[in-house]
Amino acid sequence: MLGYSSEKKLLALFEAIRDGEQYQESLRQRLCSKPGFAPYSAFMRIDRDGDEKLRTTEILDFFSDNREYTIRFSDCEQLIKYYDLDRDLCLSYQEFQQVILPCEDNGLRNLALGRAPFRVPRYEKLPVDMEYQLNSLMYSEIKFLRKLQDLRQDLALSYDFSTYAAFRTVDRYNYGAIDADSLKTFYKLNNKFLSDKESIAIVRRIDTDGDSKISYSEFSDFINNQLDKSALLYEAPKKLSESQANYGFKNDQSLLIRENNATPLKPAAQKKRSQTTEKKKRNQVQFERENEQINEENQEEEEEEAQPENQNDQSQEKIEAKNEESQEQEEENNNFQTPSKKNDDQNDNGLQFKSELKTAEKSDLDQSPDQNQSQMNKSELSVEKSRPSYSNYRVVNLIEDVLRLEKQLENSKQILALKSDFNLFDGFKVFDNLGLGYINELDFKKALSEIGIYATYDEVSLFFKRYDTDRDGRLRFSEFINALLPNDHYHASLVNRRSSNLVRSIQRDDCFTFSTRLQFQDLFRTHLSVERQLDLIRNKEKYISSSTFDQLDLNKDGRVTRFEVQKWLEDSRIYANQNDLDLLMKKFDSDKDGRISYSELADELRPRNPVY
Repeated sequence: MLGYSSEKKLLALFEAIRDGEQYQESLRQRLCSKPGFAPYSAFMRIDRDGDEKLRTTEILDFFSDNREYTIRFSDCEQLIKYYDLDRDLCLSYQEFQQVILPCEDNGLRNLALGRAPFRVPRYEKLPVDMEYQLNSLMYSEIKFLRKLQDLRQDLALSYDFSTYAAFRTVDRYNYGAIDADSLKTFYKLNNKFLSDKESIAIVRRIDTDGDSKISYSEFSDFINNQLDKSALLYEAPKKLSESQANYGFKNDQSLLIRENNATPLKPAAQKKRSQTTEKKKRNQVQFERENEQINEENQEEEEEEAQPENQNDQSQEKIEAKNEESQEQEEENNNFQTPSKKNDDQNDNGLQFKSELKTAEKSDLDQSPDQNQSQMNKSELSVEKSRPSYSNYRVVNLIEDVLRLEKQLENSKQILALKSDFNLFDGFKVFDNLGLGYINELDFKKALSEIGIYATYDEVSLFFKRYDTDRDGRLRFSEFINALLPNDHYHASLVNRRSSNLVRSIQRDDCFTFSTRLQFQDLFRTHLSVERQLDLIRNKEKYISSSTFDQLDLNKDGRVTRFEVQKWLEDSRIYANQNDLDLLMKKFDSDKDGRISYSELADELRPRNPVY
């Protein structure tokens, strides 16, 4: 049985399991309740190499795609280790289902499993709402495992802690297993209340065989959190300090455990066999050579003692030869190689190398100071060429800002596209309430003010300059839908197949529900804000030079292709997926031929409103 303080720590661990498991269950149900969500599509989203296995690097890449940079490699390993039932250091699709599928609502679980999966390409993401919920679930699971690891370590550091004592503290009636009733009794003795749902959540988190009971082996694996042999081969164990090694700690487990009943006052008896164990670790040839060397040294010492004192010269020669042999043997022992004799040609090569060094030093000394200064200037010029120029930094910041703003606008479009009552016809009718078939700047500004958006004439002008492709001062339906349709094909197809709601509206946006009206207004606020910020960037740069275009045009053919943009972004340390590349190509490729010319790039980055 545990002491009072250790029992409170064990209770805190169970409370953390209860709260964390219930929160994880709510996230699983929220994810699976999304219309169209398929578990296998989520599995394909993370499995980038398509080998039906989720590895640590793939999970880490998933978090980095969603800008979760606080997740470490060890956190992903801990996640895989907890759900890895076959101990192959990766998660299969069946094991991944335990992470994302609900455990309490079997109807929702079967509904999610019955949905037909949709294909997720290698560099694509899930729809925005599904990607967000999946990232929230995985990130919360990582934080939950971190918290449990800290509480387990705090419990293990207690002076009276042992796994068996902790198990017997909960299993007070010696049933041999911990069930929901045992947990309720344990909580009751600590003046706490535990419901049936909460006790089942605790058992579900620790139980691995699915029998609704926690056996001693399951409890021990959960508390000690020991590493398997396969995991030890996968990651090298950490080195122990000298004090830990003296006190008999092992480093084959994640928690340091003393062995041989060692205490700080009674170190483990391992120093007696330290020399013999070190010799056994070496190979047999080296071990025999060391014994021969010791015997030869003993014989030579006996011979030297028997010789008269007048033979000093011979003894000195022997000592020098002996020192040379010992130095050669030490070098061979440090390299862990078998004894071998050096060839004469190697000695010749060594002498030749020394002579070359001497001639090189003489040539350096013979050079004049002007020649040395010219060589230094050439090296400095080569270093300066390797450094990125100031203009390159300007282009990187420019493209990064444009990409950030375009992604912000695309995100707002995708959120509006998920509204089931939104369609293109009613969206155009909000501004063309007279049915003229086109919108001018005055009508557009008036319609915005009636739906609660008060834009300036400059902002309206910037909006028209972007979407008025024929430059006639009017936006027709074919031009206006570019401001509503997202670039993502999935979200665009949702909007394109919807028809008009056929609602007679008193106000302009009464054709939509309240939530859709709010998102519709938010989209146009984002439009005006993005255009205003883009023009501020254009006025800051003032113009685009030919050298800037040459940085993007890698093959110097006068056209920038999609591959060249991707390669330039990678060299500039800007991460961009396929959707980001589509946004950039759509932004700068005005004639839609798949290539960006110098005139297209200059027209897009030229200031459009000198007022800003």
